[in-house]
Order: sequence, then structure tokens, then C-alpha cells
Amino acid sequence: MLAPAYEAAGESGAHPRLFDLCLAGAAIWPEMTRRLETESGLSIDYRRQPTLAVAGDISQLHHLERIAGGCRQRGLEFEPLDARAAHALEPALQPTLAGALLLPSDVQVDNRRTLAALVRALSRRGIALRTGQDIRDVETGPAGVRLPDGQMADVLVDATGWRAAGMTPVKGVAVALAPGPDLPGRVVRFGQHYLVPKRDRVVLGATVRPGESDSDVSGPAVISLIDSAERICPGMAATQIIERWAGVRPRTPDLAPLIGWQGTRRYLAGGHYRNGVLLAPLTGEIVAGHILEGERDQLAADFDPGRRGVIPA
Repeated sequence: MLAPAYEAAGESGAHPRLFDLCLAGAAIWPEMTRRLETESGLSIDYRRQPTLAVAGDISQLHHLERIAGGCRQRGLEFEPLDARAAHALEPALQPTLAGALLLPSDVQVDNRRTLAALVRALSRRGIALRTGQDIRDVETGPAGVRLPDGQMADVLVDATGWRAAGMTPVKGVAVALAPGPDLPGRVVRFGQHYLVPKRDRVVLGATVRPGESDSDVSGPAVISLIDSAERICPGMAATQIIERWAGVRPRTPDLAPLIGWQGTRRYLAGGHYRNGVLLAPLTGEIVAGHILEGERDQLAADFDPGRRGVIPA
């Protein structure tokens, strides 16, 4: 999901410019899609269909109100919907919702197709990809960066997610469902969860378990997901789970990424939490410009790892 409004417009405790960064990240994706599909010859299934954010209770309704307030402050388009209008838009949803918002700013791309296209595009450019190397085996010093195979590099970009300094791991379990008429045809957000239709599956996610980083996907987490989704989408009861997995989000104290130098040879690009795919192209532009040209704008500078209260001294 490329969701600047839902993830940042009303997020309590977030960096004051996280919403601005997410909007800037979303603006890059149309051109990123064109370039990546042209260079790889693969579709990444970028869809500009607006997201439907719904509330099944008063707490979720207050969250939607905060999102609407953040959008209003920046002049970002949104459309409040009552339960009847939301149900008419997505008949798979229950007809007694507390409220809804239609968010044109929030769209989606298939992350798996995007990664496959990126790997192919890099291969066609002659860029080698290596796997199985631990960043802890990389030595940095005045002479440069020494890789485990003995080769040298000028700079190490640390994009290792929750394992990097200043991060808290937040485990999430998600499942993929077989597509069917009882599931929504667009992205639906509700509380911390979501239903996201892809070409060959519908993704239901995700649990939020701070401090956990294991890969266990046993029953209780999946059951809680299904229960939450059934309260919004009654047809969930008849769906088939075709896949389940766990991932780990890298969270910082202000829910915003850390992008900048840590020493003379190490550059940190991490802590994107729930906005990794959304912010990936923009982060790449910031990293490249800062390392190669020594330049970044004020928005990027606001997310430097040295900002107060983020990485313990």
C-alpha cells in the first residue's frame, strides 16, 4: 500500500514532517512505475484506485477524523462517506459501519512484482546482487569499506531494517486469501488492519507485536486477523487462506525513517516502519544525492539520524 494519508495524516506521536515526506514519496511512484516497467519489461501492477478507510467502532471513527483533519490542513482531497455510501461502493462490507473516508492519495502497487522487476532491471544494468552476507562482517575505516570477499567500496549504505541502530522490531503476521466475490475489490483499511486485492490473491494484514522478531505464524495471530476482518467484511467466513507469513517492521521513536551519515563511510537508510515501499524511491533519491553530490533539501535533512531522541547516545 502506498498510503501517505492513512499512515501519516493522523498518526499520534509521529515526526511532525512524516506526512510531508510520505506525500513526497507517493508523488514519485507514477514515474517510478514507468521507468521500472520499461527497464524490466514487467508489470508491477500499480493501481491508482482510491483506498476506502472504514470505521467499525467509535475508536476507528476518531482515527478517521484525525486523518481527515490532517488532509484538510494540507488541502489534500478526501471524501467522507456514511455507511450506506461505503456499502454501495464496496458491497462486500457490512452495511452498519460507523463511517468511512475515500482517500484518492492512497493507492497500491504489488510489492512482489515490484521486487522482481527491480531485480531484472538491475541485472540488465550489470549490477550484481549478492545474498547471504551479514553486514556485521563488513569492515569500515579511513581507507574505505572492506566487503567479506575482500573487495573494497567507498561507502556502506546500511538498509538492514530493524537490525540497524535505533530500531525497535515490530512483528506482523499476514495472510493471503483466495480471491472471491465476498471480498472487496479495492484497498480497505480498518484500524491497524487492511484488505488488499492483488491479481492472484487478497492480502489480509497485519498484527502488531512490538519487540518481537520471530517468524512464527501459528494459529492465534491468524485467528485474531480473521476475527477483525469478519466484523468489517462478513464474507471472510467463506474464504480460503492460501498463504501466511510474518515480517518485521523497523520502528523508530517518532515512527519516521533515519536517513543520513553515521560516520565517514557508513550511511543509514532505515526505520521506515509501515512505509517502506512507499518511501523506497524517495529514499533512494535522497541517499544518492547526499552521497554523490553532498546535497539534500530541508525535508530530507529533517530525517537525519542525528535528530534528538532517536538513536541513544
